Amino acid sequence: MALLHVLPPELVHAIAYDAAVLTASDIVALACTCSRLHAALLGSPFSAARAHALAGIDVCIRRKLWYGAHRIVAAPAPAVDPHRSESDPLARTGGLAAIFDAADPLCRGWRKLVAALLDVNATTRPLRFGSRRTDTYVAMQVDRSVGVLAWSCGRDLPDLALELITAHKSLSPGAARQAGLVAALKDQLEVLKLLIVRGDFDLCALGDTALRIAARFGAVRTFEYLLASPEADPTAGGNYALHMAAEFGYLAIIQSLLGDSRVDLAAAHPVHAVKAAAESNHLDIVKLLLAHPDVDTTAAASAALLAASEFGHADVLAYLLTHTDANPSIRNSSALYMAAQSGSVAAVVLLLDDARVDPDAGHNAALFWASYHGHVDVVTTMLAHPRVDPSLDPGPLTTARRAGHLHIVHLLAAAGCPE
Repeated sequence: MALLHVLPPELVHAIAYDAAVLTASDIVALACTCSRLHAALLGSPFSAARAHALAGIDVCIRRKLWYGAHRIVAAPAPAVDPHRSESDPLARTGGLAAIFDAADPLCRGWRKLVAALLDVNATTRPLRFGSRRTDTYVAMQVDRSVGVLAWSCGRDLPDLALELITAHKSLSPGAARQAGLVAALKDQLEVLKLLIVRGDFDLCALGDTALRIAARFGAVRTFEYLLASPEADPTAGGNYALHMAAEFGYLAIIQSLLGDSRVDLAAAHPVHAVKAAAESNHLDIVKLLLAHPDVDTTAAASAALLAASEFGHADVLAYLLTHTDANPSIRNSSALYMAAQSGSVAAVVLLLDDARVDPDAGHNAALFWASYHGHVDVVTTMLAHPRVDPSLDPGPLTTARRAGHLHIVHLLAAAGCPE
């Protein structure tokens, strides 16, 4: 120790860090013995980063010591292989997820770390978007192990993705594919365009997948850009784009598809699309599709009416009841009992007020299911309606009693429902 403080700082630094003997705690303890050693061991950002790296990447990520983490990732030592494995230090810390969870895009050290991770093709678990259905879809399309570029796009950092792509003359096919598909999902058109222009993203091989992803997540700009490509097939996957846009309510995408000569709506199972829009309460899309000459409205309007009734969407139901091809009495007036099951008073009233609907169909099925599910407001509304006769069948009262809905039992008994 007596000799260390008289040695040149460069030599002290080499002894402490390059001998690979001292831990981070040892370095700090040594630096605290005198100001000269402190300056030599911790006095510069370079020295501090080396000390931080000795603490391990888990500590660096947890404490946001980005320059230290960068040194670990950029080091050639096999002990810090960034690929997920049991011995991977990134895996123990949550991998790229932990780094992007603690993202500090304005920090140069953090950006250097991310660039280094791209250099070594680091990957980690799938992206998460908050919905199990969405996450499963993304994992199936993008891959179950994704890299830095995809994470940059997925965490809404397109500027970082553009910077990383520009800084690398070539990307691995997997990294480019993942980034392009996630950029399509997030409607980050500039990122996708750059990948396509550079030749990293194979539009011929992946264009239809990107198109379907854009349709599924309502990425309108990306969808229209991809649709304009002569290689695009808007009917791919059994007209997946049309059906997803209808289900999730992306009117602009539906309009683009209907205006594309490659889409044969009559052959695209439009009944399913109209039904999906009705189930999800997208009235504007229901209207648009039913107004199209290639849609068989005889089947589509009634299917949509049943779907709207089942999910209690009164606005869609009100429109469909005015449509000449919608028949609310099909399947023994099942629209009414579906609406009763949903608990939507507004939908039930609309159907009860329609003369085509038999409120007593199926042995008072509508009243039965409303009683079974405990929908007091629906039961009260039905009992007050002049077209409903609760005395026809004991089923509603029996099922209400078995289900423990005592208030409904009293209502039915008072209205004359038999035991």
